[in-house]
Amino acid sequence: MDEATRSAWRRKQGLYPAELEAWKQDAIAGLGEPRAASAVEAPQDRRRVRELERELHRKDKALAETAALPVLSKNCRRSSTSSDGRLSTAWRKEIAGRSPIGTSPRMR
Repeated sequence: MDEATRSAWRRKQGLYPAELEAWKQDAIAGLGEPRAASAVEAPQDRRRVRELERELHRKDKALAETAALPVLSKNCRRSSTSSDGRLSTAWRKEIAGRSPIGTSPRMR
């Protein structure tokens, strides 16, 4: 880009030549060797990423389970009732064999 075109572009963008030169120097300096601190930070960053991925996986599983509950509940109700809305024979027999709520052997 010639100087006249560059000057016109800088005026249009509201930039000064010193700003462009400073940005250029910063960009060149940033291409140098990595800092020693980043070598120490890299394993910590990888460990943190693994922790976050595990947490995300756990939360995804919990969300999938929560999302499945209404569907399963609806399917269960659908399979346990007949077309007229009454409990099917199999469900009536299963319910008849259970103890009243709160007196289940597991709760004693």
